[in-house]
Amino acid sequence: MTLPTLTLGSLKRRPPPPTLYHYTSIEGLCGILEKKYVWATVINYLNDSQEFQEAVDILKTVIREKKANPPVENYEELYENLEHDIEHLQETPICVFSLSEDGNVLSQWRGYCREGAGYSIGFSSHFFNSNYGRTGRGLFACEYKPEQQKLILGTLLDELCAINLQLNESPNPDLFRSMFAERFAQVAPLIKHQKFAEEKEWRLIIEASRDNLFYRPGHSMLMPYSRISLREVPFPSQSVINEIFIGPTSHPDLAQNALEGLCKFAEFNWLAECEVHYCNIPYRQL
Repeated sequence: MTLPTLTLGSLKRRPPPPTLYHYTSIEGLCGILEKKYVWATVINYLNDSQEFQEAVDILKTVIREKKANPPVENYEELYENLEHDIEHLQETPICVFSLSEDGNVLSQWRGYCREGAGYSIGFSSHFFNSNYGRTGRGLFACEYKPEQQKLILGTLLDELCAINLQLNESPNPDLFRSMFAERFAQVAPLIKHQKFAEEKEWRLIIEASRDNLFYRPGHSMLMPYSRISLREVPFPSQSVINEIFIGPTSHPDLAQNALEGLCKFAEFNWLAECEVHYCNIPYRQL
């Protein structure tokens, strides 16, 4: 079903910076460069298992407030039904690939360089938006402020009530739930706890069918994910990776020489313009 465009409150799709960074291990770097795709993990299986629940909990609060003072007459029943069904909203797998505005942050290196072999890959945001950006999908900045998160979800409810009213003379619970489930799936991955604000995270959001998911081993279970190809370059001159930072290591010169050699290797000619930098953070700080 094609829905009217929503403003989604303060969830403005501001242009991303030219380069967004993905922190990864040396195994992750080699896998990305050799296979030319990245993993977009189903949101429920991310390292922080509470991420989707964070959005659900805020939504419950917003619904209670709306029930007490509904913006549209006779819509209390819609909120009541949604509140009872809220835990089952995620019908379509939503996959996310996480990136950061800052490619050289000590706290991030501490998470990915325990063995002195972490990298920050600077992807072209234009590449992702050109190939994977469409209505409700593509690159979005995460929202960390609780008051803004409530505003986003509250405005989403209000706008969908108005649309439902335009399409029906009386409330239609099934239509409302369907519309809300689709829109909530777009917003939920962007709501993160404020303690993670330093990460300045952006997310590439992809909707995948269950038939097109792949599975990889995790620490305690299989991890479903969607593959995001890095081969889909619309123009030969378009860059996919702009630069790569090498994390704190005891052998920075050797690490930089090896990575620069890899980028110039014929098989990786799409990295010919990629710049390689050392982070200049002493290894002992980890």
